[in-house]
Amino acid sequence: MSRTDLVLLTGWACPGEALTEVVTALGPQVRSTILGLPDMTASPSPAPAAALAEQLERRATPVVLGGWSTGALVVLETALRLPSLVRGLVLLSGTACFCCRDDYAAGTPDANVRALQRGLRRTPAPTLESFFRDAAAPQALAADALQGLVAGALRLDLDQLRAGLDYLRVADVRSRLAEIQAPALLIHGAVDRIVPVAAGEYLARGLCGAKLVILPQAGHLLPYFNADAVAGHMRAFVQDCG
Repeated sequence: MSRTDLVLLTGWACPGEALTEVVTALGPQVRSTILGLPDMTASPSPAPAAALAEQLERRATPVVLGGWSTGALVVLETALRLPSLVRGLVLLSGTACFCCRDDYAAGTPDANVRALQRGLRRTPAPTLESFFRDAAAPQALAADALQGLVAGALRLDLDQLRAGLDYLRVADVRSRLAEIQAPALLIHGAVDRIVPVAAGEYLARGLCGAKLVILPQAGHLLPYFNADAVAGHMRAFVQDCG
């Protein structure tokens, strides 16, 4: 494997191809592998990080591990499990805790996530359309692009989507951030409506040696609207981790 190998984990409701533009923009200097989120519907369900850690153990070579949104949270949990195989972290729209807590205001209200779960049960396509419009803001998605995102999400299976939301309601690695010693690059949209930029700022304070890049006038869909800018920051970071 090359010394700049990068493994990227996608976000909630997005198949792996959601990261294709970023990988293309990275160019041949970085050898990239895109993974979908681990299965969260198995019973009993293993922790998503356990499934990702198993894949990394099969590789047996340290990598730079990246994730977008939900993927970033799984990546943080994985880095805690397998520090020896994680050379660096790239967190796009990342958070240590997706939902607000009594002592944490940088998240999304739990009521919003429960409303999304209800919407997926009753009217999945319109619910996903609304989610992706919020994720795209301040940009607007063309009708065909919006329908493509919804179709891609529905292909992932509604049970999988609901299980992902269950995970987001409980996942919380805030108390363990200082244990992660790998260097980290955080890239966040300044006007992200899904994961507030305050969540990225919290991560930057909690992780040792983290660099936070805030993209002005960018929202949550960084891989769609900001692929070149994201790839530029990532390329330099991954190569430095080699």
